[in-house]
Amino acid sequence: MLGTNAFAEKKESTTVEQEWYMRLIAEVPSEQMRDRGNVLGQLYDSSAGKDSHDLIELAPFGEIYLTIVFPHPEWGDDAGDYSSDYHHPDAYNEDEWIFQVKTSATNSDVTLRWEGLNVVSTSWGGKKPKKKEELVIDSFLERMWVEDTATGEKMPVVVDGKLQTYTFNMNGSNVREFRWGIGTYTKHVPSAVIETKKPVELIESVKPGKLGKPGKPIK
Repeated sequence: MLGTNAFAEKKESTTVEQEWYMRLIAEVPSEQMRDRGNVLGQLYDSSAGKDSHDLIELAPFGEIYLTIVFPHPEWGDDAGDYSSDYHHPDAYNEDEWIFQVKTSATNSDVTLRWEGLNVVSTSWGGKKPKKKEELVIDSFLERMWVEDTATGEKMPVVVDGKLQTYTFNMNGSNVREFRWGIGTYTKHVPSAVIETKKPVELIESVKPGKLGKPGKPIK
């Protein structure tokens, strides 16, 4: 279900001349697990490929785990799962990230939420010192969406100035894939192979997630 997060009062609109990031958070309340160490965004010295801001995600340390990763099997020698994924702001009008929720809690409900928008700097080319402005909500966020590729369900990142959340059940799988996009939405075909405890061909039986309850509006 869709819900919201608490955040600061509304500030000036984000423009193409700003660097920014969003934080993704996954929670399994029934197992008391949470992972919040994952970010996506746009920085001037980043690119669509591997760069210094894309940090590798370490493999789980035990049999019980919950993590969000940005998978990049196409990066050759740097192929793998990452905890951060930054692009260059040239893609302001249209951009997209693929991320996955991985967990040992294969039959549990998982809540996916996000925090931001966090503006890192306001200078073109990053020439001025970077200044962090937290929790900026503006028209830029309203152009963002998230898609559950297992069900094809698309949800807005923000509704009426309120950040949303998404709760879903893993349905026997230990991987669930999502897309985060800016701008025009196009239908996505899920990855051909994902690790699962149920046959991938049963994808039609995956139950859609639920949107959470609205949170407090911006003052």
